[in-house]
Amino acid sequence: MSSRIRDGTFATWLIIAIGLSLIALVAFTVASSKGYQRAYQQNEAENASYAQREGHYRSCLMLPSVEQARECAENAPEADRAERRAEEDLNAQREMADWAEGVLWATLASVGVTAVGIVFVWRSLNANTAAVDQARRANDIADQHSRADLRAWLIVKINSIGPIFRESDNIFVSVDASIENTGRSPATDLCFYIDIVSLFNNDPKLGPRWFDGATTSRRTGGGNDALGPNEVRSIRVDCVVHEKDFASAGEFLSLKYKMFIGVVYRTIIPNHECFTFKVLAIQGSTSIENGDPFHVEARWWDMASKMR
Repeated sequence: MSSRIRDGTFATWLIIAIGLSLIALVAFTVASSKGYQRAYQQNEAENASYAQREGHYRSCLMLPSVEQARECAENAPEADRAERRAEEDLNAQREMADWAEGVLWATLASVGVTAVGIVFVWRSLNANTAAVDQARRANDIADQHSRADLRAWLIVKINSIGPIFRESDNIFVSVDASIENTGRSPATDLCFYIDIVSLFNNDPKLGPRWFDGATTSRRTGGGNDALGPNEVRSIRVDCVVHEKDFASAGEFLSLKYKMFIGVVYRTIIPNHECFTFKVLAIQGSTSIENGDPFHVEARWWDMASKMR
């Protein structure tokens, strides 16, 4: 079955065609009727005029003198023409009134059919607009999926944390991490940022939004590197911690903090910068060496739709 039949388009056009056909049929019938009526009236008028002239001439023949008969015959056509003109004027007025009535009904019918056509056009425009919007949304979704399938996706992995060591007046924690591109295109303008936040003083720097801005503004890892598909980049950083980040646990010191590792990079999506980060919570350890367990609060996070 055709789509025009299913969505009602064919039925609407069929109604309009039938309506116009009926208007044409009615107009033809009215015109034919008026033509026959006018011919009939003209024939009746001619017959009546002929009968009147014949009767007048017969009456003229009955006059006693030839002079009177001739005068009677000469006056008869004038009277007949005046009477005929009056009758023709009356018939013309009647015909004009009938035509005006017919035009009125034809106009009303045309207005009705036109209204149906306008409604159909309006519905068609709405349907076309909705179809265009759906097609645009479908194209946007397909474009997003294609870009998501082709773009770069970076994942931050913590390999080890530790050891803790003191140098001069500072305490350092070594961090060994890696960045892997699991996508299908290179990640460009790559930079990373690592920071340690104490859990004792309710430091506000615990949310990804702050860390996203800090990573973007500092760009401690440089902003000119690129990471190809399936390529892994190693990161080795010594982070500074302070005495307040340690809590006394008898004769030992216990470290309690959160560590952020954030990565900012660009993909094939124009004018977009992506942010991926890792959050680790470390507490209750006096020495963190390779292989020691740690709690991962969030594996990774990507803000791919963030535009700068």
